[in-house]
Amino acid sequence: EYFWGFIGGETNQFHPLLYENNTPIETPKINADGSTFHLSHGMADKCIWWLDNWNALSENPFFVYFAPGAIHAPLQVPKEWRDKYKGKFDQGWDAYREEVLARQKRLGIVHEDAKLVPRPETIPAWDSFSEEGKKYLSRQMEINADFLEHVDFHIGRVIYHLEEMGELDNTLIIYLMADNGATAEGTPTGTVSELLMQNGFPPLTMEQQLELLERYGGIEEWGGPNLANHFSVAWAWSTSTPFQWTKQMASHFGGTVSATAIRYPKLINARGEWRNQFQHATDIVPTILEVTGVPEPDYVNGQKRKPYEGSSLVYSWDNPKAKTNHPTQYFEMLGFMGLYHEGWTLCGVPYRIPWSTDPAALANFDPLNTKWELYNIEEDPIQSINLAEQYPDKVEELEKVFIQEAEKY
Repeated sequence: EYFWGFIGGETNQFHPLLYENNTPIETPKINADGSTFHLSHGMADKCIWWLDNWNALSENPFFVYFAPGAIHAPLQVPKEWRDKYKGKFDQGWDAYREEVLARQKRLGIVHEDAKLVPRPETIPAWDSFSEEGKKYLSRQMEINADFLEHVDFHIGRVIYHLEEMGELDNTLIIYLMADNGATAEGTPTGTVSELLMQNGFPPLTMEQQLELLERYGGIEEWGGPNLANHFSVAWAWSTSTPFQWTKQMASHFGGTVSATAIRYPKLINARGEWRNQFQHATDIVPTILEVTGVPEPDYVNGQKRKPYEGSSLVYSWDNPKAKTNHPTQYFEMLGFMGLYHEGWTLCGVPYRIPWSTDPAALANFDPLNTKWELYNIEEDPIQSINLAEQYPDKVEELEKVFIQEAEKY
């Protein structure tokens, strides 16, 4: 019934191309509190405004889909937020990945005996860079963390406003962290403009990056309105811990898995617990329909609706040991292929690295001769022990399932 936001796959956070319903509108210069406009802040302001209108004028339930530009590239955050993580990533991505795994073990997200797979050869070691290069690279991750906390804060404002309205416990909140793993379009050394890669430019060397950075005001401008900056693929790899690979890689969990939190005390008795059943983004709509009691529509805007491929998540909310109701899931993107099926994953060995702009790399794609990796997710949920050679019959079985699913979709 009402739209306010941006249409494209990404946008400048300080000067977004905004629409109100179907009309392009001028970008505001300030937020509601008088601070310099930023998209995450502005969207939260607008959402709170809309909720107040609903509260005053409507007796019907509401639905809000809040989809900010953060933390998609370009990684841009207000100046007053840009030093919150200063010095927190000076240890580099190799050490950071180990630190993240240790925290995940303490939180009970991964098994105590979980081990990370080695860093791919295509990702440089942290110690291979000069001190100047390390300073530049650590700044990239600082801004990424600032950007994440900033958007989290403003989504928190919306949730707090629901509490002030007395509607928080009456509201189903599904907080989906991302639609993919961490983005790896930033080249091995990061980039002052993520649009370079998207337009086919080869990755710049560290020296070229630093030279461009000085031209645009130096490292203090990283994350500001004058750069469309993005962090190194190595940071993307590290923030996909404990999994392998990154966004685009539909073959592995590092490319597909993202955290989700759900709150609805009217139906969920559990508090602060993990659920480890395999689920998929397609399960969200059936969940909303079940909770609200809204029937599945036969037609949407005059078009016959395609079947929902997902299943409701409600079954697992108060039954942590329940068997998943989503036993099979096909993945494919840009030739990266994977399959989840009944506790196993079949993962196509990547035919190229996703941050390559070399057209010749595409010539390596041969779907009829895909090499597969095999993981038992019940015993190895982070995909660290490849069992393909040990269980060739299982590989053959799952490859047939993959082909069936590929034809279906």
